[in-house]
Amino acid sequence: TRKADIFCSRIDATNTIVEAIARAKHKPKVLLNGSAVGFYGERGGELLTEDSVAGSGFLASVCSQWEGAAAEASEYTRVVTLRTGLVLGPKGALTPLRMLTKAFVSGPLAGGKAWWAWISLNDEARAIIHLITSKVSGPVNLVGPQPATSGTLMRALARALKRPYWLPVPRFALSLLLGEGGREVLLASQKVVPDVLLGDGFVFDEPI
Repeated sequence: TRKADIFCSRIDATNTIVEAIARAKHKPKVLLNGSAVGFYGERGGELLTEDSVAGSGFLASVCSQWEGAAAEASEYTRVVTLRTGLVLGPKGALTPLRMLTKAFVSGPLAGGKAWWAWISLNDEARAIIHLITSKVSGPVNLVGPQPATSGTLMRALARALKRPYWLPVPRFALSLLLGEGGREVLLASQKVVPDVLLGDGFVFDEPI
């Protein structure tokens, strides 16, 4: 049921937007549609650019079909699909990790060697504004220019919150605790780089 909700919230909403654009007398100049680095699935240490193929798994399938639905609007307007990574801000995806760290249970997740695609909240917003006035179309990786491992990010979070980084959490424990969704989000290794953004002249405020 949860999978169906996730799928419909992305695909059905995008189909509705594309249909509205098709019917509109005055077409919008651009459609910036959501997506995610989940498009790539589990890829180990492979360097991933916008030209890399889709991965396997539920989230990769959702993102691929999500982008396909948005692409239907390219007949009417410029379409950009935003493959967003882990956004580092005061809320959002970082919230449960911050709670764990504050509770003194921060440490390497499944060895801490998985690559996490990340971007600051500030640069996420700036990149979206940049793309509104750009001529870029197609997929764009909204991630920082310096990929980092989960261990590096968790250690930095612990340092920022003045907490120890000491308690390893084994992969099997995380897998049991988080289920399929958690495995694809927190345990997948995705070394993603923002080739299109950098090639379009975007300069990150917070590259590291």
